[in-house]
Amino acid sequence: MEGTEDWTVAALIDEENKEWMCDLLGELFTEEEVRRIAAIPLSLRNANDRYVWHFDKKGQYSVRSGYYVFMNSMEVAARSVASSSKNECALRGYWNKIWQAAVPPKVRIFMWRLLRDILPTRSALKSRRVVLPNYKCVFCNKVEETSMHLFFKCGALSGFWMCGPLKLVTMEQSGSCMRDWIFDQIEGMAEEQVNYFFMALWTVWTERNNLVWNDGACRPLWMIQWCSRQLEEYQRVNCKAGKQGKRPLTKWQNPPSGRLKININGAFRVNDGCGGIGVVVRDHEGRGIAAMARPFLHAHSALSMEAEACRAGLLLGIHQGWADIDIESDSATLITALKSEEENLSEISRLWQDSENKVYLIKELDRITGQNGVAAQFKVDGGFWIQIIVHVLNSNESIFVREQHKKLSVVKMEFAAANQEG
Repeated sequence: MEGTEDWTVAALIDEENKEWMCDLLGELFTEEEVRRIAAIPLSLRNANDRYVWHFDKKGQYSVRSGYYVFMNSMEVAARSVASSSKNECALRGYWNKIWQAAVPPKVRIFMWRLLRDILPTRSALKSRRVVLPNYKCVFCNKVEETSMHLFFKCGALSGFWMCGPLKLVTMEQSGSCMRDWIFDQIEGMAEEQVNYFFMALWTVWTERNNLVWNDGACRPLWMIQWCSRQLEEYQRVNCKAGKQGKRPLTKWQNPPSGRLKININGAFRVNDGCGGIGVVVRDHEGRGIAAMARPFLHAHSALSMEAEACRAGLLLGIHQGWADIDIESDSATLITALKSEEENLSEISRLWQDSENKVYLIKELDRITGQNGVAAQFKVDGGFWIQIIVHVLNSNESIFVREQHKKLSVVKMEFAAANQEG
């Protein structure tokens, strides 16, 4: 756009309303870019700019997170050129089967390593320039030991797969890669079959290592018995306890006498990037004191909506002068972040940093609600207004209401005494 060469990011922000100017963004960027920019949370304060590594939940770069991002990008690139027809929804279902399988944790981790192709097979070691006496399969000693050959195509292990409970004839099956073959197998399997399949793959790897380091011999029938026994022993000890480990439902509890409880919650829809927040304030008897709700047409994440709700609740509490309040949220991540003294540079850290700064919170709520804070309105992304369900008595109204309650109590007592006297 002509005349925007010297613009900064601040030129795209409505300073009065602390919002992104989406109409202007739409003239400069694509629809997807607008969605991503408008979802970035904005601080109520004019905070200094800073670098944020948004691949880390604390916004801080580390070699470990950098390596993870690199490997993940390589995996995405490999998937884009692979012949696999599995969509993202189906892949999520396959991974759920792996992480929820009733097998030892080390087996689930082994499956993750196998599917990411990071097992130290002889072929993998060769690609890393590790010198070995030979790179042939330890079972058949005929071809180079790759994951596909070791778990799928090795003739020395055909008896192990055929004589086991699954009756797999792996030599006659086809697959373009290890991941596709495994996902194709578990797609039509029952839960118990999936559990045994994962244990069988781990058994092959365990026996392979035994041959490498202990000069053992390949014993397919013994491997079947050992695999079944290991799975049975693990499930007998752990599975019943796992089913009883569900967290019980918790009921809302009244705050101590004289205190207010502010319950906050945020919601986020992944499919369209919309979100919303809700705040409810109740006293020690469970009576509603105030409530509010607000939609967000552009939201960053579920955690950002929880943080927005927390900021809104604190805005309300601080402005009304509530000294004794409890904040209750179902987001353990948010509560941990608020309690932590460690520096947090994440994209949504501005939200809870605003919550720690009372001066800016009070100033912002004054701007939004007016002098009394009785009827609050918020301007929502998209240019329309929404009436927030907020009604809180100010100090003068509170004194008046308390006096009326006292008078009413006296009248009730006198009326009750009159009834008793007839």
